[in-house]
Amino acid sequence: MKEIKNLELTVSAVNKVGKKVASGLLAIEVFGQSSADRYAEAFLAGEEICADDLIIVVNKATAVVDGKRTDLLKTRAISARDFKPFKIRVGK
Repeated sequence: MKEIKNLELTVSAVNKVGKKVASGLLAIEVFGQSSADRYAEAFLAGEEICADDLIIVVNKATAVVDGKRTDLLKTRAISARDFKPFKIRVGK
C-alpha cells in the first residue's frame, strides 16, 4: 500500500440550487501505510451541514503520496461514493 501524508481536501457544501452554504478543509496527517490503517476520518461540521439536500463538492485535493506532493484531482487518484445513511432503531 502507498503511504499517504498530509491529505487535504478543500470542500464546499452546495444546496439544490447550487448556492454554497458552507465550506471547509478536511485534513488527515497520515494513513495508508498498511491495511490496518487504510481508512481515516475527517469531519465538516456546522448548522448549515444538516440540510437534507446538500451536495459536497471537492474543490481541491492534495497529498504527499510515496514522498511526492500530488494533486489528487488532476491525477484522478480519488473517487467518491454517495453517502447512504442507515436507519437507527432503539430497542428491538
